[in-house]
Amino acid sequence: MAVRASFWTRSLVYEPEPNVVNTDITSPIVAMAPAFADLLAVQLPFHAKIVVVYRIVKQVWVWEQDDEPLEERGRFYANSPPWIVHPAAGVEQRLQNMAGEARYLVESLLNSARFWSSEWTVRGIERVELKLAPSGEALRLPAPAVGGRSCLQAQGSKGIWNPKNTSDSRCFEWCVRGYLLGVGEASSDDRKLASRINGSFFFNKDGFLKPVDVSFAGLRTPTTLEDISSFEEQNHGRLAITVWRWTRLEWEGATFFEEVTVRTPTEVARRNAQHEVNLLQLSGGHFCLLHNMNAFRSHKGAHLPPLQHRLQK
Repeated sequence: MAVRASFWTRSLVYEPEPNVVNTDITSPIVAMAPAFADLLAVQLPFHAKIVVVYRIVKQVWVWEQDDEPLEERGRFYANSPPWIVHPAAGVEQRLQNMAGEARYLVESLLNSARFWSSEWTVRGIERVELKLAPSGEALRLPAPAVGGRSCLQAQGSKGIWNPKNTSDSRCFEWCVRGYLLGVGEASSDDRKLASRINGSFFFNKDGFLKPVDVSFAGLRTPTTLEDISSFEEQNHGRLAITVWRWTRLEWEGATFFEEVTVRTPTEVARRNAQHEVNLLQLSGGHFCLLHNMNAFRSHKGAHLPPLQHRLQK
């Protein structure tokens, strides 16, 4: 019979001091956090599973003796089902969410354990094993994004709306505003005019921005992937934002490009989203709006022209 490789790519073990009586798994997870800080920091989901070994004891009376009861010792293995750790607004918040979910799963196993109907009680934690695996998106996480505005021209900009606002670094905001104001449903000519960010698509006759139902208060510019998580949570998850990049592939002497996901929505956005927004991040951190995902995905496997080869070296 063939042996299957483990799905889990990382296994961390925490063993408290023998005389420490602790039944909460939060502190062991926090203690192990530096060993998976890279997974917590990247704005992509990852898989987790926890196995907690509890020390359990029960008192046994020996009636022939008037001594104190004897103590019988045993172990209970709380083996949780896997769960997905979604992005959050910051590493600390994500770690807290992860620990809370782990605690819920383990306590559910404890509460349903058969030994609770007997005289066994939990004395403390003997061992915690945390198993981790990156998501498929994280496994394909590229190096810094390739392709600038010249790359958009080379690829024909299928399904991509590019705000030409090099002076204010608010390309993320303009992409979100463009989505909410319907730039994807506009005609090709209107989309082209809207990309200049100075006409009637975004501004009313008095020169004020047309209102949209989200808040950009406190949004930093230029906007990073971490800032997007804060933006989602500030707006109570009404928008679920996915960010893509192009990564360069070499195959038999030719250069191709592939689209990969580098950020998925936070958990609150996955639950509450009223709008699903897809963005493309180019080199230098510039954002474009993906208003037609079918057209965008048709780029897949396309060959980069020789000019682009030189631009990316």
